Amino acid sequence: MKILPRKTPDTYSDKNIARSPVQVGQVSAVVCCLNSITSIEECLKSLKESNVKEIIVVDVGSTYGSLDVAKNYADILLMDEGRGLGIARNIGLRRATGRYVPHSAPDNSYEAKELLKF
Repeated sequence: MKILPRKTPDTYSDKNIARSPVQVGQVSAVVCCLNSITSIEECLKSLKESNVKEIIVVDVGSTYGSLDVAKNYADILLMDEGRGLGIARNIGLRRATGRYVPHSAPDNSYEAKELLKF
C-alpha cells in the first residue's frame, strides 16, 4: 500500500485559477415551492431584476395561489407530486440551460445584479 502525503490547505487553493466574472445569460435559477404565496412573488421578482437567463419554478403540490404567482414570472414551470425537496431540485436542474444553477427558496430575495457575484 502506498501512503500519500497529507494535503495542506494550499493544495486546495484556487488562487492560481483565473476566475472570469459570471455573465448575464449564464445563470438559471431554480425555485422549489409549496404553498408559498406570501413570499414567492418577491423572490421571483428579484430574480427577474437580476437578469438571470431563466427562472425555473418547481411546484411540489401547492394547493393555493403559488402557481398563479409563479406563472407571471417563471420561464419554465414544472410540477412534482411531492416527492421531496431533493427530487424537486433535480427536476429543475435537469431543465436548466445556464452554466450556473443556484437553487433558491421562495422566501429568498436578491439585490439586482448581486446574484451574478456569487
